[in-house]
Amino acid sequence: MTTRTCVVTRKRYDTSVLVRLQLDEQGVVVIGRPGGRGAWIDPSWSVVKKLEQKPGMARRSLRRTPRTAEGLTDRVRAHLIGQLQRSLLTAWRSGTLRFVTPSAALGGVVLLPSDAPQCHEGAVTLPWTVNQLSGLLNRPTPQALVTLPSRPSRLLLRDLHRWRCLGYPPSPLTDASLLRAPDA
Repeated sequence: MTTRTCVVTRKRYDTSVLVRLQLDEQGVVVIGRPGGRGAWIDPSWSVVKKLEQKPGMARRSLRRTPRTAEGLTDRVRAHLIGQLQRSLLTAWRSGTLRFVTPSAALGGVVLLPSDAPQCHEGAVTLPWTVNQLSGLLNRPTPQALVTLPSRPSRLLLRDLHRWRCLGYPPSPLTDASLLRAPDA
């Protein structure tokens, strides 16, 4: 298990929890790829906002003073949405995520679109509306989804829990470009 230190909080975390940052050619802090000089950050909303206001906090790790970190919260949010979307599609393609009416869900976690009425106790709200979810899954309008106990659904539930715990708003994701299916 590889650990790194967050450049803002100075706490050590497993790399699977952190987001890697790099500088682009203009000195703007962006989400990084493996290789080259990088810094690591806890992707919590408040922590990313703090780095966006004071980009010099990453200077030591990047070995260069960032010119700006403007828009970093949006880029980290888009990165997390991409992870959440990949988990949803993986669970859907594996067959461990199925359409169901909320009242008929037996033994599984019910996932409701953000604009669906909360009619099932213990249901988890997805950050997509009914129309966005049907476009993402390329299926008719779903009332609700239910997870079957398996690894792909556990990963999806972990990513949904992480999304909420990091302080990102539960409002629907409205950017249409984020609803494109990732390349297979």
